[in-house]
Amino acid sequence: MDTLERTKVWDINNPSAVRLHRAIAKMLVIDIEPYHVVEKQGFIEMMTVVERRYNIPSRKYFAERMIPQIYEEVCARLTGLLDPDMNWSISFTTDTWTAENTVQSFMGLTAHWLTDAFVNMSFVLDCSPFAGHHTADGLLCAFQQMLSKWNIDSSRCHVVLRDNAANISKCFRIASIPSLGCFAHTLQLCVRDGLLSQRAVSDIVTVSRKLVGHFKHSSSATSRLKELQAELGLPHHQLIQDVSTRWNSTFYMLRRLCEQRRALSVYCSEVDGASCPTAYRWSIAENVVSLLAPFEECTRDVSSDAARIFVVIPLVAILRNILSRYGNDAGVKTLKSSLLESVNERFANIQEEPLYAISSLTDPRFKQKFFTEAVLTTIKANAILAFNGSSSNSGSATATATVTASSTPASLDTESVTLQPPLKKARVENSVLWECMDEVVQSTTGEEQQATSNIETQLAQYLSEPVIARTEDPLLWWRQNKKRLPDLARLARVYLKPPPTSVPSERLFSVAGEVVSDHRSALSPENASRLIFLKYNAKLIDE
Repeated sequence: MDTLERTKVWDINNPSAVRLHRAIAKMLVIDIEPYHVVEKQGFIEMMTVVERRYNIPSRKYFAERMIPQIYEEVCARLTGLLDPDMNWSISFTTDTWTAENTVQSFMGLTAHWLTDAFVNMSFVLDCSPFAGHHTADGLLCAFQQMLSKWNIDSSRCHVVLRDNAANISKCFRIASIPSLGCFAHTLQLCVRDGLLSQRAVSDIVTVSRKLVGHFKHSSSATSRLKELQAELGLPHHQLIQDVSTRWNSTFYMLRRLCEQRRALSVYCSEVDGASCPTAYRWSIAENVVSLLAPFEECTRDVSSDAARIFVVIPLVAILRNILSRYGNDAGVKTLKSSLLESVNERFANIQEEPLYAISSLTDPRFKQKFFTEAVLTTIKANAILAFNGSSSNSGSATATATVTASSTPASLDTESVTLQPPLKKARVENSVLWECMDEVVQSTTGEEQQATSNIETQLAQYLSEPVIARTEDPLLWWRQNKKRLPDLARLARVYLKPPPTSVPSERLFSVAGEVVSDHRSALSPENASRLIFLKYNAKLIDE
């Protein structure tokens, strides 16, 4: 009898078969595999070896039953985490994307908040099909529909991070929902302004593109370059072709060329028609790379998953400091002055934005270190107003202070989640950006404050204490000190959570491009939306 049972094919609803159904469905989601992979001969033979009693269901079974079932389960778990009774205000990022092969538009929405234990929570709420023109009214309607789907009242929206386009900016302005432009996008505009300002820099970029193109279109040239790299003891790296819309790709191109300068010079001396930069242009390229290195590091840091809004004001201050310093700027003086001018212009009022200012103030690594005494008075007033506004709204800290210098979840155990330092990273060798920041933080001290209320008492006590090391985790610090500074901790929990960029939504669409690929052009927008949602919220599957 036992022998018969070990050879009998399982029924599709057999508990053991169902476990394998779910495992395969999870694989399809995590690895972004097309449904038809379950009908391929190699996969079928592999599963026969794994369990000969298992009969793999059709692709239709996974598309119409297993994936929707898992989707509903994950939605239920996420709904529990978003329970309005928890009174957690939420920050969002949003963006739109159009699939090239289907010309179908999608609108993405990611949510970010901190629990009472200062555990960072980030999830994708939606990547829904978007129909019609991308007008402010259309975008707002889609945004409100996504919030409604999750029973999130707009009063719980702390801030929305979006790109700098006029339509999306107007969308949240007419809805009176606080929003901020993507810091990385604005930084890119600053660098673009600088790169276009100096003819000598534009010329070296043009020459570099032509040189890289020569190797990209010639296998023999690439082979010879590899030989020269080996002979000269250089890293075996390929050259990088830049993309005109991404300044950092131009930076990577120039940096790689400077790295391979000796090999390229030898190659150009051997091959007729291969044009190498002159010594003067090489020096310009090296100075451009040195000047843009802090901008590249800054862009990379604020685009990471762990980045939060409290780094924005310190980073802008440090970039200004670096650009104001004397250095080897031969051939790039105009670029340097244009970068400084653009940074000053585009971030002129950044300290007057309470969302940025209060966030930096409540980061125990920075506190008041990047504010003048006059500005600090206004920021502390904003912080107190923001706390009082949140208190009057039953814990929903959506009442953002407007006093400025120029104008008046039971399914997920959040306690067990490992806290990750938002900016904890390996020390970068010769990092001008972070070395300069450490100098600023260590060179100033806190001041004693006259306390007149509970929140003011805690704020004064907090500011009078030394800052913690930059490599330490500010969320862990607040987790350990929230009982000592309860009111200020409540404010910090609101203002420390937003990301500084809309990159979470952009990263969502990079996966969307893999889901809605040429091989899956027949995939319905609804199914595509489910797969994208599950891919990013995979940690909630089988939780």
